[in-house]
Amino acid sequence: SSSVKRVHGKFNLSYWILPHDVDLMRWFINDEVEYVHAITRNKLKDEDDYLIVHMHFKGGTDAIEECSWTAPPLSLKYYNCQMEIRGTKGAIEINSTNMNVDIYSASNVVRSPETYEYFNVHGSYFGLFYNLIDHFVKCIIYEKEPLVGIEDAYKTIQVCAAVERSINSGEKEYISE
Repeated sequence: SSSVKRVHGKFNLSYWILPHDVDLMRWFINDEVEYVHAITRNKLKDEDDYLIVHMHFKGGTDAIEECSWTAPPLSLKYYNCQMEIRGTKGAIEINSTNMNVDIYSASNVVRSPETYEYFNVHGSYFGLFYNLIDHFVKCIIYEKEPLVGIEDAYKTIQVCAAVERSINSGEKEYISE
């Protein structure tokens, strides 16, 4: 993909897309990663590589992350980005073609809340990215601590560092404390 060309060779690709997904998984699961095991085609040295990471959380949950930037832009309907979360009581599917979240419950009910133009966050309605930028600006103006602080970011980077070590060792790597 052309998007990897702008960053390839400038830093380890374990730190490119993966941190966003690690953040989401830590938030969804409400737990910390204990160890990771990463698989790549060529240790992220080529533009057409991929990254598959098994993350084991301290509470026993397992998550599989796949980052692949090898596919060319095929069409507007092609799933450029997607996330599936499966559990014992239901599932959630998110994809980039329609920006909706589909929530499947055990009672065979599917909900698809609007997440693109109009959605509710803690009782307030916003559009795409509005609440993120608004929060960031208000933290600067009013000298407030952000909802997600530097300690949280550090925990995510620790996971990415363990992924980088796992890529090089080919083994399971524990998160450094």
